[in-house]
Amino acid sequence: MGEIVELGHEVMGLWKPEGVGNDPPSTSIKRVEMSIWQTDHQIVMPVFTCTKVFEVKALLATRIGCDPDTMKFTHKQGSIFRENRNCEEIARKVVIKGIKSFNRQKKDYDHPHAVIGAGHIGLKVAMTWLMEKPAYTNFVVVDMRDKVGGTSWLSQANTTSRLQTEVGVYHLEYHENNGWPEDCRVNPWPSRDQLLERFQKTSEEFGILPYVRLNTHVTKINVLGREDTTYELTMNHMQTGQESTMIASSVMMFPGNLTLPKKNWYKGEDEFDGDIVYGICNAFDYGKAKGQQVSIIGSGAFAVENIRTCVENQATKVYMICRRKTLSMPRVVSWLANQSVQFVSAALTMEAMSPMYDLIGVDQWGYYSVFANEAKTTVTIKQKSRFGIGDV
Repeated sequence: MGEIVELGHEVMGLWKPEGVGNDPPSTSIKRVEMSIWQTDHQIVMPVFTCTKVFEVKALLATRIGCDPDTMKFTHKQGSIFRENRNCEEIARKVVIKGIKSFNRQKKDYDHPHAVIGAGHIGLKVAMTWLMEKPAYTNFVVVDMRDKVGGTSWLSQANTTSRLQTEVGVYHLEYHENNGWPEDCRVNPWPSRDQLLERFQKTSEEFGILPYVRLNTHVTKINVLGREDTTYELTMNHMQTGQESTMIASSVMMFPGNLTLPKKNWYKGEDEFDGDIVYGICNAFDYGKAKGQQVSIIGSGAFAVENIRTCVENQATKVYMICRRKTLSMPRVVSWLANQSVQFVSAALTMEAMSPMYDLIGVDQWGYYSVFANEAKTTVTIKQKSRFGIGDV
């Protein structure tokens, strides 16, 4: 039994009834049955009596992803099949030549797709392809590191860093057909090491690793041709130094969001007796903060994380030094924003932050990034730095 696709009355809005000359158009509805030549594939749809061949071709071309001119409409007239012109009214029974199916056809690529970066997004792309039925396997993931996880988590994050995204959406296996990872219900904010372990485990479970080339650094990409463009990737193996090339049908690059940290030098650093470090890449032994006063320059998410870590390591006082204060978000408000089915307005977000800010006697409505009307019902937040998530 071949496929039979039936389209409902929702397609009627696509047709534009037009009469002949000054005559009004016919708005009576008829049922059209279309089949593909020498197959048992069929599609059925309602049309107006005056709906033209070119209109139906346009609908099918959009659905299938092809050029309307590749289709030839015919209908049986007597003992022969006559080709229908685009300007003619669509017949009740049509046989179509030039296509193989009424479903969108996947393009066949001569070369694999190259995904540069085996971090969260690169692995998610690979997993999504492998979850297709049948699995799509014409791809390669390359990464210069010796394990999956990406630069942000493997290099920039501290061992004390924790995930700040609730509901499990950041985890690879979170999918519309898969739901939450089970352990996210117990530990929705895993540490860096726990998250990297889950990246590895999920990559193994979903069969991603056979398509990943680790220790592979892409040094050059050449674009080949203007039509049916392909790409030549020059790659260097990080351990052996061996150089190789591959041809790819497409290239997707996911280098990471935290690959180039901003570094500053301040006058007098060479005269300071204490530790001056960047609060990333495990550059600081937080045990040294015990009983000490700590100054943190910056007010973004990593700055807020470092305040938490210094407090957990019994620093006596932590100062945050910044040009202007950026909003930090209580974890319960972050949970509300991420878990809500409907979007959470900026006004509600600001209101929900009040208990935390009231504890320290600060009016969050006065921050530079907050724009609100007098009644505080219409609110816009314009802040470049990501919200630091607090535990209050």
